[in-house]
Amino acid sequence: MRNRLFLIISISLFIINNSNSQNEYQINDSTTYEIYTNFKNPSFEETHRIRNVNSKNLELQALHWINCGNPFESAPTLVTHDSFSDDPKEFNIEHEPHEGVAYINMVVRDNKECECVSQRLDTFLLENEVYFFKLSAVMSEDLLSPWNGRISKRSSPYNKPAILSIYGGNDFGQQLELLTNTEAIENTDWEELIISFSPSQNYQYITFSLSHKEYIFIPYNGNMCIDNLSPIYMVINNN
Repeated sequence: MRNRLFLIISISLFIINNSNSQNEYQINDSTTYEIYTNFKNPSFEETHRIRNVNSKNLELQALHWINCGNPFESAPTLVTHDSFSDDPKEFNIEHEPHEGVAYINMVVRDNKECECVSQRLDTFLLENEVYFFKLSAVMSEDLLSPWNGRISKRSSPYNKPAILSIYGGNDFGQQLELLTNTEAIENTDWEELIISFSPSQNYQYITFSLSHKEYIFIPYNGNMCIDNLSPIYMVINNN
């Protein structure tokens, strides 16, 4: 039987909105929660090279994270300062990792395309249970990326804020349910976010997708850097 680690939150009150419902999950210093499951490769430091279907080049990607975006667009950028890394200065990404030696950068494009990555969890997220996890996020002010993905060598600035959308599904990249959205990330220093959600069905796959800001009718080029994912916690009680 899995050993359960019960923790008492000792942080000040915070409120996380689930953008897919009218619920608010309020967690305070009397809330009890447990570690439910862990992300694999939570800081994106384990890497491998995947052959690109268009260019046939080997691209550096984070192990256990599957690129689920348009194959004719560029994949999320793995930023690492190890000797085998592609140089992050190629994209004008200026931030050091918040934890460890690597993080990922994803973009939204003015052609409505959005980069996303997906992972199979070790156990199902259960319907109607309340979960949360933490991650570090920042916007790169000077990011350059191919203008139209892989079909162009021309680069353009991707320096506007984007939203991180979290989806549940039953396969890589499957977006059966929008579990929650973050606010648009405009901070240019690393900031810790607390992501809370309650699925309406059981899911074993989770997808992170960038989205354009709400109520924006003309798509734009934007980006977000993500690092340092915590375990996924299950809320035991919420007094």
